[in-house]
Amino acid sequence: MQKSALRRHFSQVRKQLPEVLRSRAEKIICFHLQKHIPENAAVLSYLPYGSEVDISGFIKYYFTRGIILAPRVKSGKRRMEIVRIRDFNGLVPGYRGIPEPAEGEIWNDPVDYALVPGLCFDLGRQRTGYGGGFFDYFLQNRIVKKAVGVFFSCQLCHNIPVQKHDIALSAIITELFITGSIND
Repeated sequence: MQKSALRRHFSQVRKQLPEVLRSRAEKIICFHLQKHIPENAAVLSYLPYGSEVDISGFIKYYFTRGIILAPRVKSGKRRMEIVRIRDFNGLVPGYRGIPEPAEGEIWNDPVDYALVPGLCFDLGRQRTGYGGGFFDYFLQNRIVKKAVGVFFSCQLCHNIPVQKHDIALSAIITELFITGSIND
């Protein structure tokens, strides 16, 4: 299946997840993140949008335990800059309506953990995102110790076509399992 067909299919699968199952899964995923990501780390986190796994619970928990960073799309470019956030105040709709910090301290230091969203993943820790290449470019060009995909288990795909710019994740967390290495 081509990536565009995977995006359409898994976008619908994720949207159709019943709310009771979604809520339970998100709580479990946030618990896994709290358990496996050590305190005092610099964590780049996507800001939940649409039907993505809502990890706001983890982000709130981590505000007082480490450094939370959020992506902001650079105007006119299809690249991200990383901004430190200390709470959810000051977030505005950015690229495609995705929440991002309106202002804040730009982070140029290494990132310990990058929490990465997507539409589907496979057990080889490949992912298919939304097609912009933002996270792939970031992971290729910045020091990130661990890139962790955050998905619902229903987003598991048998085999994702890989292109030369695609980056395998260090680990994937779902409500049912964790694959790969989160902390060594």
